Amino acid sequence: MPRSPSIVPHVDHDTYLVLNDFGRFGRAWCEADEKDSDRASLLRRLLEDQYSHPVQIVAFNTAEG
Repeated sequence: MPRSPSIVPHVDHDTYLVLNDFGRFGRAWCEADEKDSDRASLLRRLLEDQYSHPVQIVAFNTAEG
């Protein structure tokens, strides 16, 4: 039986997502450009206080499975 193509992009670096708490508006995953989703960019944005209340940071690498 043939397999369906994957919908997961093949990006060969760690990708970081930030769950931010917006108070009475709830929580949401913050949008980031693909080239700005690496560790250095994440740390820079955290230090620049671009996230009001980060609750969780998730890292993954689709190339590694």
